[in-house]
Amino acid sequence: MTELSTSTLETLRRDGELVLYRSRIESHKSRFLLVESVTDPPSLCSLKRLEHEYSLSGELDLGWAARPVALERKQGRTTLVLEDPGGVPLDGLLGRPLELTQALRIGIGIAAALRELHDRDIIHMDLKPANILVEPETGKAWLMGFGIASRLRRELQSMSAPDPPDFGQKRGGG
Repeated sequence: MTELSTSTLETLRRDGELVLYRSRIESHKSRFLLVESVTDPPSLCSLKRLEHEYSLSGELDLGWAARPVALERKQGRTTLVLEDPGGVPLDGLLGRPLELTQALRIGIGIAAALRELHDRDIIHMDLKPANILVEPETGKAWLMGFGIASRLRRELQSMSAPDPPDFGQKRGGG
């Protein structure tokens, strides 16, 4: 689907499990985000997270999320390809103080993205600065990192109140 072999990669973030790249495909002037496992071969947990995130692609929108467009396997590596909305990972901005207006803009952008996600009955389950892209000047925010996200309907089923215990006897004097 994408021509990853003809792209230039910029590392945006690396943690103990995954690495996030920004890819520019020169022949199309296209940009994508690529998520790959840090380990080779990748752990089963990492593969399941990438597959789960890809399974949500039809419910995510580029207006508020980095939407998955492909799950590719090339040269023995599994790569989740996301549309690149722009912005920078929020965790990269947090090492220095932000101006109050900038912090408020970013907070409002994150709240707006979460509202869109929750309107689709999805709970992120791994919301952290590393899973949020922001445009620092405008405050626009995009969510990513949906590897353990859950659909709200499933969560509500497991959160229902249990039946009260039946002790088999009536209490009282008598």
